[in-house]
Amino acid sequence: MDAEGIVSPPDAQTMLSTKTKARAQGEVEVVGAERPMRILHLASHAGLEGGGAVQMARMATGLKARGHHVVCGFNQRGSSSGASGHEAGFMPLQAAGVPCLTLRMGMLFERLLGARRRLRAIIAEHGFDIIHAHKPRALRFALSALDGMVGGGSRPVVVAQRGNSDLLDEHTRRLFNDRKVRAIVCVAEQVRETVIAGGIAADKVVTIYGGVNPDEFDANLDGAPARREFGIAPDAPVVGIVANFDGKKAHDDFFMAAVLVLQRVPAAHFLVVGRGAPSDLPSRLQLMGLGGHVTLTGFRADVPRLLAAMDVSVNCSDRGEGLTGAMRESLCMKKAVVCTDVGGNRELVRDGETGRLVPPGDIPAVAEAVLDLLSDSRHAQRMAEAGYQLVMRDFTETVRIERLERLYYDIAHL
Repeated sequence: MDAEGIVSPPDAQTMLSTKTKARAQGEVEVVGAERPMRILHLASHAGLEGGGAVQMARMATGLKARGHHVVCGFNQRGSSSGASGHEAGFMPLQAAGVPCLTLRMGMLFERLLGARRRLRAIIAEHGFDIIHAHKPRALRFALSALDGMVGGGSRPVVVAQRGNSDLLDEHTRRLFNDRKVRAIVCVAEQVRETVIAGGIAADKVVTIYGGVNPDEFDANLDGAPARREFGIAPDAPVVGIVANFDGKKAHDDFFMAAVLVLQRVPAAHFLVVGRGAPSDLPSRLQLMGLGGHVTLTGFRADVPRLLAAMDVSVNCSDRGEGLTGAMRESLCMKKAVVCTDVGGNRELVRDGETGRLVPPGDIPAVAEAVLDLLSDSRHAQRMAEAGYQLVMRDFTETVRIERLERLYYDIAHL
């Protein structure tokens, strides 16, 4: 593996100040007289194809709306490189006035050489103050390009994003300890603690929660149109899950819990929103006795509309989460939630207060929590309301962008 960009940990003068850490974790300070920044968000995704890329896009558009010059770079997997804003997958960014580029981030040496030169040229052309790298591959690519820059111009400082609670591997640890990386932004306190435990200086690691837009995830949306679309009775209890089919999302646990729920609530319906369902899943659901009780929607761009149709929103993830975005979105819409206690989920879903928190992999516990919420709608609504208030305080896009902006100004000394 190429070791460019891997250097020793920073000394105390390069670490974040206590003031910066406090701002990033809790104190919102709106920018006043500072000049607009030039920011590159860099992802190893090929497009807006996953939660991390979507979150990056929301950061970019939020910063653009506050007057900053923002560009998004994605991993090129096709045959040509260049501006890719005309591709359908980048249209939300283009509509917000955020240019999109694609660059090869593959590990093959000959590809990397050309891509590094191109990234250096882009950095020089735009004069970026900040490069915010999402995922280790994007971070490695940015650091290796910066190592080859020559000339008297100032170089951007680098911010790394950490969105999961997995233990750091050696490669990621070395990247995070590069002295050009001035901050690691974690999506939950639990993620921050894991990063620090992995050997990264505490003053370099900050928590900035992911955000949700209350105008998009509107608690007043009517769920009746989605119910009619899928042929769900107006009075049927609807339990849903919003997650792409990925091993850690534990959809099988959700379906087995659904079997238990259906035994006691025969009218229940289960709405499954996300791409990647196995081709044999419908036949397996029939064998489980769930045929006719489960709707598989596939990928949907109208998630708020589908959440509006649910009575209970469930997350069954069994590992690797940072803080599950679907729970944040559900509570923003004042939906009752059942969530597994993985990653930083307990920082949002507080058992008995803002929702029900259950052990990962405990299928009976998931089912019982869902049944409790369905049987006591008043208590469910009280918890959903409390969750909504927490989201409004700490988890909106406005709060996230203000904290991120303040962090950028502090570490770039602008």
